[in-house]
Amino acid sequence: ESQTQYKEYLARQRSTQRKNKGLGDLIRNRLKWTGLNQSTLAEQIGVSRQAVNYYIAGKIFPKREVLEKMFKVLEVKDKKTLEELLNGE
Repeated sequence: ESQTQYKEYLARQRSTQRKNKGLGDLIRNRLKWTGLNQSTLAEQIGVSRQAVNYYIAGKIFPKREVLEKMFKVLEVKDKKTLEELLNGE
């Protein structure tokens, strides 16, 4: 039973890492496209620059409200992308 739980845990971790990496790639690309830097983005969405760095590195995933603000600042218009990230797809 503990081996099954461990396998389930690893599957969740892999899914989370893919979701976080996807967000990190998106942020990195949109920062380049908009000409913003991490500090400006952080200020505009109300988080620390370190938090933005962690989002890009895939270490943490922002709350929905922060993610929505980030999409607005980074001019991501595709709501499907937002929902996919939030749902872990």
